[in-house]
Amino acid sequence: MRKYHDDPDSAFWGWNDIWLHPEFRNWTIEQDIRTITCPLLAVQGVDDEYGTLAQIRGIAAVLPQAGASCGRRADDGRIGQCRRHSIDHA
Repeated sequence: MRKYHDDPDSAFWGWNDIWLHPEFRNWTIEQDIRTITCPLLAVQGVDDEYGTLAQIRGIAAVLPQAGASCGRRADDGRIGQCRRHSIDHA
């Protein structure tokens, strides 16, 4: 963690304490995400160790206008999609 954080202990324990707190087990962003009114581009890496494609599909289920596109890597096609989304919704 030291490679990415000036204070790895604080980064780890800040993350650990929240994720293991009993109240966090039932927390969901689904109610808050419903308030998003601007275009949303949600990207998830297949090999992301902290998230899953189920989260992207969940976003698409709550915000049908967001859609979902599950790719395997950030190839030129995916980067082009991101650029077009940014330009179209700037």
